[in-house]
Parts: sequence; C-alpha cells; structure tokens
Amino acid sequence: MATTARNQITIVDLNDAKSVQVYFTSTQGFSQGYNPDTHQFSPNYASSNNVIVPKVYETGDANDHLARCNNVKYFINGTAYTAASSNASYSVGADGKLTIKANLQTNLNVTFEADYTDEDN
Repeated sequence: MATTARNQITIVDLNDAKSVQVYFTSTQGFSQGYNPDTHQFSPNYASSNNVIVPKVYETGDANDHLARCNNVKYFINGTAYTAASSNASYSVGADGKLTIKANLQTNLNVTFEADYTDEDN
C-alpha cells in the first residue's frame, strides 16, 4: 500500500519588501582639521557653516524622499536636536538639514532619526 504525504507549505517572498537608505552630503566635507601652530581650523565652520543634508532613498526609486520624513532628530554626542531645540553651535532646519555653526572642539558622534511614511501603503 502506497503512502502519500500531505503537508502544507507557506512560501514567503521577502525580496519584495522595500528598504530605505539614508546617505549624507555636506557643504564642507565630513572632517575638520586644526593646526596647533597657527590656531586655525580648516575648514572654519564658524565663518562658513557646514550643512549636512540627509538624502533618503527607497528601493527602486532614484528620487530623494526626505520630504516624506517627519520628526527629524539628530543626536549629537547624546543630546537631541530638532528644529525646535537648536542652539548657537547646531541647528536643524524644517527641511531636515543639520547646520554646524561652530568649530569642533571634540569628535562628534551624530545619529539621524526620522519617521518615514511609505505613501504606497
């Protein structure tokens, strides 16, 4: 007597899920040097601010989707900065850009956080 196996199998295609990537551009680059002999910063963010611009991309779409982000927040060395909590050294624009307005005295640890809305769902 032949035996037939009967089972149920579920196949899930995870490749169809979209992913979101964030890249950053900067008007002055991502590093600043200090010359202790001349006491000069290069570039000098105090005279020419450094603007960090996040670029938000969704898989399969070459357009920047930063406009879909809400509640943009930067954590700089553990302190949160939003458009409502800017100070003399850092400011966050309503457009999500971070402006560094002072020369760096220490290394920065910067984290970007935002709520992304997928308009397709």
